[in-house]
Amino acid sequence: MLDTSNAVATTVEWQTTLIPGDIVRFAFPIRNAGPGMSAKPRPCLVLEVRTINGHRCAWLGYGTSATTTSNQGYELRVNHPADMQKCGLEKPTRFVCGRCVLVLLDCPDFLMCKETGSPVIGRLSGSLVTRLVRLVGFVKPDLDDVFARLRGSDIWGPVAIQVHRHNRRGRASHLSGSVR
Repeated sequence: MLDTSNAVATTVEWQTTLIPGDIVRFAFPIRNAGPGMSAKPRPCLVLEVRTINGHRCAWLGYGTSATTTSNQGYELRVNHPADMQKCGLEKPTRFVCGRCVLVLLDCPDFLMCKETGSPVIGRLSGSLVTRLVRLVGFVKPDLDDVFARLRGSDIWGPVAIQVHRHNRRGRASHLSGSVR
């Protein structure tokens, strides 16, 4: 799923240059993890980057190469070889924007590439960027609510954001957030 040999040019200061559409290596939290279960390294799509309480944060979408019906909702698929190469992916990958986490950019769950010193492995381009803008637009009003609730609070772990249902207007009718 990850191709770390073709990472985009990045700088040591990746935290200041991270933008929506970047693909990063991240140990995504496991839902309902049992004893001895740890987060799995996977590609994640940067959906948005913001500053909250003076800290830069990223909203990351879950990436998977699985073709099952689980983890569906607001998907962005990268399956053309040229797109996969630009994104730093070895396998066709679905980014599920309905399953995401909000993390501080200094979170230790970002997995650095030895070659670049950065977790950034690639970037969306062309029509995939247009699709990303559209997907983010569907859940952005509710994401704004989560950001507003976090303002003034002390964030010390990833905040899991799960979009559960959507009404006819495309807005999430329920959005939950919890600190791990």
